[in-house]
Amino acid sequence: MRFESGGPTPNRSKYLLAIPLACAAAFARAETPNERIAGAARSASPGTYARSWSGEALYWTVVAAPGGKRKAILSEDGALEPIKGGYSIEPFVWVDGRRVAARDARRSQTLDAGDLPIPSVTWDHPAARLRVRTFAASDDVAFASYRVENPREQEQTLELWLVLRPMQVLPTWQFLNRSPGFAPIREIRGDTARVRVNGADALWPLAPPDRFGFAPGDMHQPLESHALPSAREAHADDGFCGGVLAWRMTLAPHAARELHMRVALGPGVAAPPASEDGGAGLVAKALAEVVATWREQLGRVEIALPSKAADVERTLRTALAHVLANRDGPRLPSGPRNYERSWIRDGALIASALAEFGHADAARDFLAWYAGFQLANGALPCCVDARGADPTPEHDSTGAFLFALGTYARQTRDAAFVRSLWPRVRRAVARLEQLRSESRDPRWRTELDGAAFGLLPESISHEGYAKKAVHSYWDDLFARQGLREAVFLAELDGDAERARAWSESRDAFERDLLASYTAAIKLHGIPFLPGSVEFGDFDPTATAVGFELGGEPRDFPDPALHATFARYLREVARRDEPRVLRAIRDADRQRTRPHRRARCRMGRARVESRRTATPQPGMEPVARDRLDRCIARPMARRSAA
Repeated sequence: MRFESGGPTPNRSKYLLAIPLACAAAFARAETPNERIAGAARSASPGTYARSWSGEALYWTVVAAPGGKRKAILSEDGALEPIKGGYSIEPFVWVDGRRVAARDARRSQTLDAGDLPIPSVTWDHPAARLRVRTFAASDDVAFASYRVENPREQEQTLELWLVLRPMQVLPTWQFLNRSPGFAPIREIRGDTARVRVNGADALWPLAPPDRFGFAPGDMHQPLESHALPSAREAHADDGFCGGVLAWRMTLAPHAARELHMRVALGPGVAAPPASEDGGAGLVAKALAEVVATWREQLGRVEIALPSKAADVERTLRTALAHVLANRDGPRLPSGPRNYERSWIRDGALIASALAEFGHADAARDFLAWYAGFQLANGALPCCVDARGADPTPEHDSTGAFLFALGTYARQTRDAAFVRSLWPRVRRAVARLEQLRSESRDPRWRTELDGAAFGLLPESISHEGYAKKAVHSYWDDLFARQGLREAVFLAELDGDAERARAWSESRDAFERDLLASYTAAIKLHGIPFLPGSVEFGDFDPTATAVGFELGGEPRDFPDPALHATFARYLREVARRDEPRVLRAIRDADRQRTRPHRRARCRMGRARVESRRTATPQPGMEPVARDRLDRCIARPMARRSAA
């Protein structure tokens, strides 16, 4: 900026002034809604905003009907996001003019009966207890129940606030395929029976609130001042509107009151029937029907485990429930929100589990749907979403599809379905053989000391190799099992000629893969099985997938196999060391900073364990014994099946 200064002399001097403020103005930009909320959270009293707005990790779970398209999510603190990308409902309790927020209470999370996908969040505070329970009654409607309890020995008056806010439960750093954080509410209005958000019916309090009101803003002012807005509607072009529904109750010592809310999971939901009991009967009936549905869905296969393994059984059933809740028609996405795409490697493992747990029809639907995206060269795409197939070449995909189809066929003996996909199976196997041929060129006998000979080419299917494509054993383990299943499929189809030819191809690949492991171990001077040829990296999960797909110990060099999982057990055993805990905590803080990616490095523990090739005294026999049991049990189970 140029300024002229007048003076007593006739010559006017010109000065070029560098003004920091002008520079700042030149580069200034408008504040984003997420930055606005995060800035307000920094200056607000603790608990006014969800912990995620302060950079703290915040977990959530899905709330949905089996196979439904609409998914709500409930945070570990009790906030509910009914619609993808939409507003949230946050609970608060007031006692004697003092606010109790999630941060102020000891929080715990449970599932109905220990395994059903009906989550509850409980706050335990000296002045008040709160339980939030929610479940999806259909693909259109969910119910949220709020049970307020007086934990004191004397009567007291409490007030429950349900605050509708222009924020998602989904934290800002979970931005893959989404725009998380801010959820604009440009219009909100309602009465004691219904609330409308952005022109659509959103929720119905089944017991009329004692007070309610709406106002512009994200509702932090009412939460700071205990001054409930009084307007019956509010509008804001910037999307910052909200509201409060409040119930006041006087409770005897240890008495409780439960309030119910009917919530729309999408537009066009009809109003509920009139209720004289505050919705208790309506909710109880809907809950009983949902429990019965889930029990049927999760009980198609008997799980017989010792009593001390009850947690394992509950975990199996809950995992199956979440698979079914996240299912979208024939699609098998890895989760709601960010992971609504269908990855074939995830889908193959999910379809395998579905076939084994009595849901072969869902596995079949997925395979039939995904097969339609096979590329002209025979490869299967890595993932499919609303935009179609992702063209990124990831070489685990084709083997993953053959594995899933083979697992389905082994469980069902559905030869007719296999025949319907037989041309696609032939093209998929041809694709694997073509990829292998690229590394059977004589030059690969010497490059990398021959460790890549006969393997699939470099790819980035393993996320750890996104920056540099390498020969990933992850790809080869899927390909190996895919070829094994292809032989079985040919036999099931009655194609003896292809079964014989594919058996030879399978056997040759198995020999090359085993030789590659041995050469890579020698190349890098390591005692364990590497994750890739080029890096010689320690990656036990990439090795363990071989067993999940049906591999056996004989498929790997024995000393290196046991050394891999012995080291892994040692690292797990050290997870409670203060140094490791600090590294995890620091990495967690880095990971949860909005719009920032960080690697999770386990301090020096990873480096030191790599330097130490000799197992710690007393660890190797225990680790080897545990490893034998861990491998033998799934193999025995598959053999029996």
